[in-house]
Amino acid sequence: MKIRILLILAVLSFVSCQKKEIVFTENPSLHQPKVLSFNELMATNPFITPSGKTIIKALAYGDGLNFTWKANHGSFSGNDSVVEYSNSTIGDDTIICEVKDKYGKVLSKQIKITVTTDLIFSSLFASDTLMPLNYQTTLTATASGEDITYSWSANEGNIAGSGTQVTFTAPHTGDFEITCTVKDKYNNSVIKKITLTASNQLIFKSLTANPETIHLNENSTVNAVAYGEELTYTWSARTPSGFIPPIYGSGSSIMTTICHAESFIVTCIIKDKFNNAIEKNIRINVIE
Repeated sequence: MKIRILLILAVLSFVSCQKKEIVFTENPSLHQPKVLSFNELMATNPFITPSGKTIIKALAYGDGLNFTWKANHGSFSGNDSVVEYSNSTIGDDTIICEVKDKYGKVLSKQIKITVTTDLIFSSLFASDTLMPLNYQTTLTATASGEDITYSWSANEGNIAGSGTQVTFTAPHTGDFEITCTVKDKYNNSVIKKITLTASNQLIFKSLTANPETIHLNENSTVNAVAYGEELTYTWSARTPSGFIPPIYGSGSSIMTTICHAESFIVTCIIKDKFNNAIEKNIRINVIE
């Protein structure tokens, strides 16, 4: 009799949880407000010439977002989460972005942009510094100056393209040094180097969730990025109390949710055809 009662309670609990999910999905009026978050404010180049421009992006999450941009000097083109900024006044300028959601909550961030005629090589970035064979990784050089040119070279391998962005393909496994030289019209030059590694092993690059913070019954999409041969993906989720949130989908991207206020961990195990395996975890925060 006790076992039967426990079984009935478990079934009722499951049905109750499922009922909430169905009601939430079929009744938009029961939509839970998203928590406003302002994750990042970034510029494609924090240094520009008096005749130059830079793209500034605000990464924010919430309901009915409105973006307001302010600067001491210069001007903006656009008024959404991505704007183009230009300024002919030499010196530093502070860019402020305010994000307001439909409920009246406001968050702000600021970033410094420097206007100069000096040659400045800000960064040399690779989309993947660890990569599989026969894979093209993209390299991006960010620089500011007058009439600048870019020269690329590698100790081995193939570089394709020109200008600020090129691609590189490794001929075999190992480490490869990529060099970029930036030169302006006054013959000033700056050199940066980056090392890339090519491997024939299983590579589990990243595990991300969007969003990482959800309300009850709100979905989060979890993506795994990996490289290897004949990959398989095994997903699971669990709260500290032992509750198992549902997983929807398969492969490199899934969706998950939960019907009570308890944060949980999503686990992804990736295996290749040689039975090599790598595991990553990500935490999903849950609020009422």
